[in-house]
Amino acid sequence: MWFKNLQIYRINDGFSLDLSTLSKTLEEQAFTPCSQQELFKLGWVPPLGKFSEELTLVAQQAALVTLRKEEKVIPAAVIREMVEEKAGQIEAAEERRVYRKEKDQLKEEILFECMPKALRKSRRTHALIDAKAGVIIVDAASPARAEELISLLRQSVGSLPLSLTQYNLSPAVLMTQWVNGEAMPEGWALGAECELRESGDDGAIFKCRRHDLLCEEIQSHITAGKQVVQLALQWQEQLNFVLTQEGHVKRLNFGDDLKQEAQASGADSQALIDSEFNLMLLSLRAFLPKLAEALGGEKSDAI
Repeated sequence: MWFKNLQIYRINDGFSLDLSTLSKTLEEQAFTPCSQQELFKLGWVPPLGKFSEELTLVAQQAALVTLRKEEKVIPAAVIREMVEEKAGQIEAAEERRVYRKEKDQLKEEILFECMPKALRKSRRTHALIDAKAGVIIVDAASPARAEELISLLRQSVGSLPLSLTQYNLSPAVLMTQWVNGEAMPEGWALGAECELRESGDDGAIFKCRRHDLLCEEIQSHITAGKQVVQLALQWQEQLNFVLTQEGHVKRLNFGDDLKQEAQASGADSQALIDSEFNLMLLSLRAFLPKLAEALGGEKSDAI
């Protein structure tokens, strides 16, 4: 249940979602497996899995939703090999050359034949819709994966005016200043990992882990012009995470005290999920305003 990554969207002022009826609203886009000729399928599944058929978990003016994506595994290299083999057979039998347009058609035919027999894989992506804080937080490492969920959520609810959170100050500039020894916001501390880069597409990259970030070696890289683009941080001794130059939070780890509190509150598996959800929600409601404050506040015109 604990989120590992945070892609944060701000719900536009004046718009609200009725969380009490959201589960019913999502039913039209509930997950169904791929048909024989579909390459992939998206749909909503219950966040509580086998413990509930509800498509939302609602508490404290917030809801958890879960997107499932199923896709067929058809390796591109295998398809290319089959196309070339088929093209070779045609060239030998008809004594002519098979050009690209015909190969593209052969590829479509082979894909059509392979899809019913292809192996399937699926993954789940979770999102926290916090009506009280006015944000939607997607547990996804990449914006593209987060947008998959947001796009289907828009289809399901009909309208959803959002803006991906951006900040007034450059995270890269601030992180470089912190690693260079400048004062950090109260309650914040450096971790033991960072990535520095020179400007330009071909700029040098320096990565370190389990390292004192204030040592002379790293300071020399900053003096030479490199900038911190990823940095391990700790907040209030509760959350450990990596902050990126875009302001995204990755590899988030909630503290042992929170996890032990959840374990103590969870008498069974369902109760444990409820407890983790509530503790995570409260922690993020405390953390995200402090993150925005540290980065100069949210941009009002973020898109």
